[in-house]
Amino acid sequence: SLCHALDIGGVVVPVMAGDHATGLRRAQEAAGIAAEEHFPFWSPGVDLHRGMAIGHLGDPDEGIRLMEASLSAWEAMGVRAFSGWAKSQLAALEGLRGQPQRGLELIEEELPHTVAVGEGLSELFLRLERGRLEAAIGAVDEAIVTLQQVAASAHEAGAHFLELRAV
Repeated sequence: SLCHALDIGGVVVPVMAGDHATGLRRAQEAAGIAAEEHFPFWSPGVDLHRGMAIGHLGDPDEGIRLMEASLSAWEAMGVRAFSGWAKSQLAALEGLRGQPQRGLELIEEELPHTVAVGEGLSELFLRLERGRLEAAIGAVDEAIVTLQQVAASAHEAGAHFLELRAV
């Protein structure tokens, strides 16, 4: 659907690349379509990605609020796919608002589920964010080990984008 294309290609890709302004603009477009066409699945997804962008653009509290509401709406629908990636981004926003320990707790809560269902890229995103947050709390040695492991796993998986982000 158009909403899927806008959300994944137009929002997720720019957000993953750090272009949060483009991600936010496209998320707002997709949100309008989702609401107009009554796509109950895509409305929370678009708001989830909109929250990521808003958080990285300077309002982590609002970003977290949107993301948590979106994840709750998806969970009420029975959706758990790619929750690891979403939780990695939620953890990043916790770090941005000065709560890196809370971000690490989110990662530790989500990681077993992500590993169990075999979402390899989501697992790498969780581990990448773990390394960043470990560095933020001053656990530099642990952060180095974590990020080296992420880089090696990403290389092995052919996820060069993640490999570069980890080094």
